[in-house]
Amino acid sequence: MMAAVCGLAVATSSTQRTANARTGLIQSCKPSGYGYMRGRTDAGVHALSRSRILKRKPSVTFMPGAGGNSNLPDDVRITWVKKAEGDFHARYSAIARFYRYIILNRPVKSALLRRQVTWCYNLLDAGKMHEAAQHLIGHHDFSSFRAQGCQSKSPMRAMYFIDVYRENDKVIIDISANAFLHHMVRNIAGVLMDIGAGKQPTDWTQHLLDVKSRKLGGITAPPDGLYLGAVYYLNIMALQNIQCSINCPSMPSGLIR
Repeated sequence: MMAAVCGLAVATSSTQRTANARTGLIQSCKPSGYGYMRGRTDAGVHALSRSRILKRKPSVTFMPGAGGNSNLPDDVRITWVKKAEGDFHARYSAIARFYRYIILNRPVKSALLRRQVTWCYNLLDAGKMHEAAQHLIGHHDFSSFRAQGCQSKSPMRAMYFIDVYRENDKVIIDISANAFLHHMVRNIAGVLMDIGAGKQPTDWTQHLLDVKSRKLGGITAPPDGLYLGAVYYLNIMALQNIQCSINCPSMPSGLIR
């Protein structure tokens, strides 16, 4: 199934919200569902397209519409349901992920979008940010862009594309890779924002790839502007990809496994 998740709930812990969503999904099965697997993303990050697997007995029917959503927390909504193959896994079957990071780039914060975009008052040069981001494309060691507490066994990731562009007072970063390290997108956004503000040169991204040190990698950008936009699967559930409502790109060609 596909779910939309809002990261605005700050009063409830991420662990508790996950437990609430799990309970709601099980309650939506009649007469008895028994758990599900899910993909992951950081606390506070929005997910417009987050895949989940709900395990149920063959005789159990699932109500994906109002019935299914009625048992979920207010900031989680099921948007799409399809029967999956027996060996499908929402996380490990994915071959690529797509994220979008939205920066509100103007002198004054937004009262209405304060937790839906990241605010930056320094004028950002989107062209320089895009130029710098191209150093990250390909198969690299992203140690400089992983969180100190990242539990991944390897820092190697395949970056398929990064596009940075301006839309009026917003600077948008579109990024896709086979997988992401803990805080990887937010650390990349923080680096690109420093470059866009003129605090670092455009080749700083290449330098960080070379030094492989998080201590030199700059700040971690806030989670507010980060959206998990799409998860891509190959020949699974008769789909080429699972996309969301923000015009996610098609599956990247020439994927590096």
